[in-house]
Amino acid sequence: MYELRASLECLSVRLACERITPEEVNRLRMHQAAGSAALASKNIHAYRLYNQDLHTAILQAARNSYLGSAMEQVSLQNQMLIARTIRITGRPSRALEEHARIIELIASHDSTTAEDLMRKHILSALEDVVQALGQVPHKAD
Repeated sequence: MYELRASLECLSVRLACERITPEEVNRLRMHQAAGSAALASKNIHAYRLYNQDLHTAILQAARNSYLGSAMEQVSLQNQMLIARTIRITGRPSRALEEHARIIELIASHDSTTAEDLMRKHILSALEDVVQALGQVPHKAD
């Protein structure tokens, strides 16, 4: 699922770099400010909403209805993954930093670097989940 999400999110970022308006860049920055506030207040629910809203805003800036439909098809699974990853210690702050860099890359229309960072952003979440699961003690048979 993370691999599929990474592919869809990378396409979203690439297209957003080509099509985003200055108003949409401002909207991304406003979402980022909301995420920073949520993290500072340790409001995990507000942080989850910020994360969802930010990724949705990037998708909207991509202006591709087929991509939007594909994202809708995996939306529930994505939300479940995000709910898991944002509870991993340190993950929200790393994600917030990655989002800030992605926003600025989109604003500067640097699609190659933005796409690469988005791929790393999504796949590092997978690594965090795998690592977290590896730290769970197993019951003895």
